[in-house]
Amino acid sequence: MNSNLKSSLLRAIPAAAIICAIATPVFAQSANDLNDLGIGLFQNSLGQGLVQLIQFALLVGGIIAFLFVLYGGFVYLTAGGDAARAGTGRTIIINALIGIIIIFLSLALVRFVIARTKNQQINGSVISANF
Repeated sequence: MNSNLKSSLLRAIPAAAIICAIATPVFAQSANDLNDLGIGLFQNSLGQGLVQLIQFALLVGGIIAFLFVLYGGFVYLTAGGDAARAGTGRTIIINALIGIIIIFLSLALVRFVIARTKNQQINGSVISANF
C-alpha cells in the first residue's frame, strides 16, 4: 500500500470516529409535531395559508438566486483569462443579485400588505385576519 494512502487513512479513521461519537440521533416527528411548529399550510385560515405559501416561494427563490450567485462566481473565477467567459460570469452574478433584491422587495410588500389588512373594518364590522 502506498505510504500516502496509509497516512491518509490513519488520519481519516480517528476523525470519522470522533464525528460518529459527537453526532446526536435524530428521531422522526409525528404530523402533530410538525403542525405545532407551524409547518402545515392552511391550519388556521385560508389567508394565513396563502401567506405561508408566498413566504415559502420567496424563500425558495432566494435560495435559487444565491446558488446562481455561487455559480456565476465559479464561472468568473474559472474563466482563465477568457474575457467572454468572465463577462458571462459577471452577468450571471449581476442578474442573480437583481433577483435577490426583487425577492426582498416582494417580501417587504407582502409583510406590508399583511400589516395593513389586519383588523380591517368593512361595513361597520371588524374583520380580523389573524395572519
